[in-house]
Amino acid sequence: MRSAAKLNYAQAQAAIDGRPDDTTGPLLEPILKPLYTAYALVNSRATARSARSRSAGTKKFLLKTRRVSRSRHRARSGSTRIA
Repeated sequence: MRSAAKLNYAQAQAAIDGRPDDTTGPLLEPILKPLYTAYALVNSRATARSARSRSAGTKKFLLKTRRVSRSRHRARSGSTRIA
């Protein structure tokens, strides 16, 4: 995610979950909460019309000398669904 505030997904999710830090604290009310509210509205409309679920996790592939050395499953948090 490209973020002008230099936030990462974990920071944004922690702030929404009630654990803001020095960076996310000032952004919580004017930016993050309205963004999550908008996402909740869009997601509820998509669910109502039985749109395809976007909650499936993703895979992260780790490369070593141009070959996949391993892969791991990453669960999707609310902040990754918004981006």
